[in-house]
Amino acid sequence: MHKKFIPFLVFLGFFFVVTDTRDLSALEKDPFQYDYDSSTHVMTPGGALPLQINFTIPPGHYLYQNKMGLELIPEPGFTMTPLKLSPAKHKQDPITGADEDIYQESATLDATIHAAAMVAPGDHLLKVKLSYQGCSSELCFRFMQQDLLVPVNVPGSVGAETGGADAMALPVGKGFGSALILSFLAGVATDFTPCVLPIIPITLAFIGVRKEGKRRRNFMLTATFIIAMALVYAVMGLAAASLGKSLGFLFQNSLFLIFTIALYLFFSLSLFGLYEIQVPLGLRNAMAKMGGEGYFGSILAGITTGFLAAPCVGPLIGSLLVYVAQSHDLARGFILLFSFGLGMGSLFLVVGTFSQIFANRVRGGAFTLWIKRILALMLLFPAGNYALALYQQWRPQSVSEQGPKAAFWMDDEVAAFAQAGREHKKVLIDFYATWCIPCMEMEHKTFSLPEVQQSILASYVPLRINCSQDTPQCQKMVEKYEVIGWPTLIVTDADGKLLLKSVGKNFLPDEIIDYLKDP
Repeated sequence: MHKKFIPFLVFLGFFFVVTDTRDLSALEKDPFQYDYDSSTHVMTPGGALPLQINFTIPPGHYLYQNKMGLELIPEPGFTMTPLKLSPAKHKQDPITGADEDIYQESATLDATIHAAAMVAPGDHLLKVKLSYQGCSSELCFRFMQQDLLVPVNVPGSVGAETGGADAMALPVGKGFGSALILSFLAGVATDFTPCVLPIIPITLAFIGVRKEGKRRRNFMLTATFIIAMALVYAVMGLAAASLGKSLGFLFQNSLFLIFTIALYLFFSLSLFGLYEIQVPLGLRNAMAKMGGEGYFGSILAGITTGFLAAPCVGPLIGSLLVYVAQSHDLARGFILLFSFGLGMGSLFLVVGTFSQIFANRVRGGAFTLWIKRILALMLLFPAGNYALALYQQWRPQSVSEQGPKAAFWMDDEVAAFAQAGREHKKVLIDFYATWCIPCMEMEHKTFSLPEVQQSILASYVPLRINCSQDTPQCQKMVEKYEVIGWPTLIVTDADGKLLLKSVGKNFLPDEIIDYLKDP
């Protein structure tokens, strides 16, 4: 044989050895490629920036539509509209028979980043978290999360460039219009509660509105009062949104969810009449004496009215503040609470402007108590919503989520390795997910068989890492053993030293027994 062929034959032999190893290391990389425009973008306050992510999917692979996500990491002054996805194809799950929406060859994700009207000028490096998960015919890859960087520059002065039009635009986003209307209507509803309705004519008389006075003056005094009151609420909303910017992650914490649920229940029960949220009497008396007739008195009265009507207004304001703290948007918080103040001031404006008609006809009654109770019921809905979110975090997994014959597997890493040390056995680690088709096939056809279980238990301690959800245990073990997807089987000794690793292999009963004979 000619010497020049020897290196070629050595390389060829090495290639076959490598590709025939049981750990299938060639599969341990993310096959899904994506690209987006990462250049620096100029955004004016109130402006919008389209963001598009384009995926290239290799042959024989696919991405799940319901596993794809795009989330803007909280950044003051910026929000992102909900994700729009390109049309998907249907694929039948061979285990459940259900249709799955998938992408083959390519996929496109579209979203829009908005800059608030009050966004700080200068350079901003926005971080967007991209998530996706897919499979091939042999392997279900783990849930991927990648951080994308989007450089943005906000010019220091935009008046000359925009003519002032864009600067007043707001990143309202989906659902903001509904929230704005509901906020306004909530303010209107408080006017008809027993805490507010009786004080309307008293407050208007206090600031100088008279039945015999000129309608224009009555209107201006009442409007001044309303603007002052609405601005007080708006500043509270601004403060809540600012706080939410720094503490927004708390709304995904179980303990904070419990606190939020308790807060809504506290507000609701106060409106049901079990107790009253009151400003201290001394402070209320001091505020009641402030002001007087005229515009200055209207401003002071507008500032203090919310405190005087605290038993009914306080719970609704508190609930709105919780909501805007979650939105993390300064402009949204300001406008929603300002809208509430305008809604609350609407009846004041009608009665004040047409005082000669309505002044003696505004009084409380039994209907005001019913309105108060309806508002109390409304506050139970967000409490229930947060309770559902808490349940989803705490609920135990069902049998279908754990997989059949789950009792065969241990799920505690420390306990499994301790048992392996005592019994002088190795550890078989199965990285598994309920939505992974090869995992389910192997569970039903292989691991559920008594002869397979007996063979494994003779020499191994079986440990299952359930990665159906991205739990801390799953994250820890995936990083520790550099797992790229499921199914993955790993064999270690009792000290955790890696002996075998199989990625994407769907073992039949005889194959798994043979595979584990001599690791």
